[in-house]
Amino acid sequence: MATWRRGDVILDLYEVLDVVRSGGLGLVHRVHHRGWDIDLAVKTPRPAVVRSPDGIGDFEREAEVWVGLGLHPHIANCVYVRTLEDVPRVFAEWADGGSLAEGVRNRTL
Repeated sequence: MATWRRGDVILDLYEVLDVVRSGGLGLVHRVHHRGWDIDLAVKTPRPAVVRSPDGIGDFEREAEVWVGLGLHPHIANCVYVRTLEDVPRVFAEWADGGSLAEGVRNRTL
């Protein structure tokens, strides 16, 4: 599995703008969708997760739960899940302002 870096263009569609942060099961990138002219967050599972059938299942269940939440004004929407390089990746709307954990910790919510 190739690591995406700032400036990479994936499928002539997604321009990688930044590697944002690492979460429990994956890595988050900010990409620009050239066709829609919007920025998206892309969550990619860690290589160790991809090698484990249980890990892939956990990642897919997390994505299913997110999609099942539906639209809400205080939740970033999961736009779609797409498999690239044999790896499922979650594409979601991009929201500036840091993570939910940071907002709770800093009492800015």
